[in-house]
Amino acid sequence: MVERWGPLDRMSWVRAAPPTRPARFHWTCPGRFDAATQVLNSGEKLDDLLLSRIDRPLGFELPPWRLFVVRDAAYGGDFSFVLLAQHALLDGRSLVTLLNLLMDDAPDPAPALRPPPSGHAERPGRRKVGKELLTLCAPGQAIPLGATAPPRPSVATAALSSEAVRTACRRRVDGRRVTLNHLLVAAVTGALSARYGPAGRWPRAPRPVYAMVPCDVRGGHEAAELGNIVAAPRFPLPLDLDDPLDRLRASGRLVADIRHRGMAQKALGTAFETARHFAPWVPGTLGTHGADASHVAAAITSLKWPVTASSWNGRPLIRLVCLSPLHRPGSAAFSLADAVGTLTLTAVCHLSAGEAQRLAEAITQEVETLAGYAG
Repeated sequence: MVERWGPLDRMSWVRAAPPTRPARFHWTCPGRFDAATQVLNSGEKLDDLLLSRIDRPLGFELPPWRLFVVRDAAYGGDFSFVLLAQHALLDGRSLVTLLNLLMDDAPDPAPALRPPPSGHAERPGRRKVGKELLTLCAPGQAIPLGATAPPRPSVATAALSSEAVRTACRRRVDGRRVTLNHLLVAAVTGALSARYGPAGRWPRAPRPVYAMVPCDVRGGHEAAELGNIVAAPRFPLPLDLDDPLDRLRASGRLVADIRHRGMAQKALGTAFETARHFAPWVPGTLGTHGADASHVAAAITSLKWPVTASSWNGRPLIRLVCLSPLHRPGSAAFSLADAVGTLTLTAVCHLSAGEAQRLAEAITQEVETLAGYAG
């Protein structure tokens, strides 16, 4: 750990801002992180650790990340590494980069994470940025909560058939090949529709049900940069379509320009930072609004391991499991990790007890259905 991550300044950052200003993060680097406090043995089973950690803040007295060693062969391996981090410090792409740096054949971290700057950058027009702001502020609705019991966090993982996913992704929709992101958005839409019915029957209809789909907005010179360099465009899910292929087509149209929308959102974030100097309340107000479940009912993320085979100390990597953040009651988050030939779905819900497992099963069924159509 010290050899691989010690040279990375960001892994030693701690928050310098007072806790009374949650919308602002300022960092300081008091010295290299202490591996004895950051890397810990866990006596819990893997699934128990994931559930116990989704609603437990890391705090900011130490660098806000921890790496747990879990001696649980839940997925057939000898042990698991569980890396948890504050999202303001590290995004999902950063976590994959860091885990890759731990592997036996990892590159030297210093040059990989500090490449020369590039003179070319994508600059969205004002109209696209303005449209993104309007989309960001449009009202939506949360996932319906049961009236009999209070909402509870739940986590579930499911191994998806790689053959089913490959078959579904061989289909071309509107002239474009189905991507992992595209497939996951369609499968989540089908699962939510199967569990809760069309959005038109939800309590706050006719408001749409919005999902955010994180998008890496790194430029070519930032390919392996650590940090939070993502945008999360907001999409109305096509829950009122009955046919799985219609949902797949609609989902494809939604995510087709995700990169351009992400760059527009990145430009919008820069504008907010400028506005902070003149109206400090603006970013905080928008941030609080965006965290509400009626604003974003679902988060949908896909991640891919960068190499075809990896090992740690001679032991091969066999699976990557991504744990999405827990959001407010009435929301759910879904992630799909593609690594070394395996695909693993994770559902994190703040709904009725055990709902994560039911939604994971519904998504698995939807993928199988789409694969059947494609076959």
